[in-house]
Amino acid sequence: MKNQEVCDKVKEVFSKEKSVIAIFNNGSALANMDSPDSDVDFVVITKEDKDKQKLINTLRKTFRVIKNEENPEVGVEEQWDICGRRADFTFKTKKEMDKKIDSFYDSVENFTTFQHFIKHKVVDSVAVYDPLNLLANWKKKAEKYPKKMMKEVFDSQIRSIKENLFYWRHHKFRNEFQFGFEEWDVIKAICQALYAKNNRMFMLPYKRIHKDLKELKPNIEKEMYELARGINTSKMIEKKIKIVEKILEKLEEF
Repeated sequence: MKNQEVCDKVKEVFSKEKSVIAIFNNGSALANMDSPDSDVDFVVITKEDKDKQKLINTLRKTFRVIKNEENPEVGVEEQWDICGRRADFTFKTKKEMDKKIDSFYDSVENFTTFQHFIKHKVVDSVAVYDPLNLLANWKKKAEKYPKKMMKEVFDSQIRSIKENLFYWRHHKFRNEFQFGFEEWDVIKAICQALYAKNNRMFMLPYKRIHKDLKELKPNIEKEMYELARGINTSKMIEKKIKIVEKILEKLEEF
């Protein structure tokens, strides 16, 4: 396991706490996308929501808090220096986790809302401390990937792309900023559809996409880069309409 020293230290501190049920390590290191400056992410499963503040106080007493030195008046989520690495913690109760996982595949809305969380916090996590074997059980439920659900997600995103394309074709954009927000919706819907087509969960932020675009089918890597680039003049918007039409054709044909 990468960052073994940090994981061991977190386990040493938190496994002594009666309110802690499990500790998972997750994040970019486990996907081999970390850098020396990347933070080390943890999910701490607690008995009650009220346990969170006590555990944060334990962190404050045990480790140096990394503060916003540049703009101290701007509040930021606390991180801690553990063995020379920035460590970030998400605290969730077992009840919260059970509810998210048990309802994950109940609807397209639930799936698209929770897929980043489930992928990041469960599917891509490893257990640091888990005496009840919670992570393995949650992964088993989360990794079902029902084909029916993936098709429903795909179809819903294709409809969204087509609706936005109609708007692009028949409405004039007053400025680049207006189109920029509209373009974001289309790019996100394309990504959702592409991942669903490949029976995979889609994650935000987009830092994994540049790599995944080389592997996911159909290959729309070239078109996606063309869509993301360029100054959004009227001429460029016309070009991007054609790019999205080409992407749609590839997605529906494959």
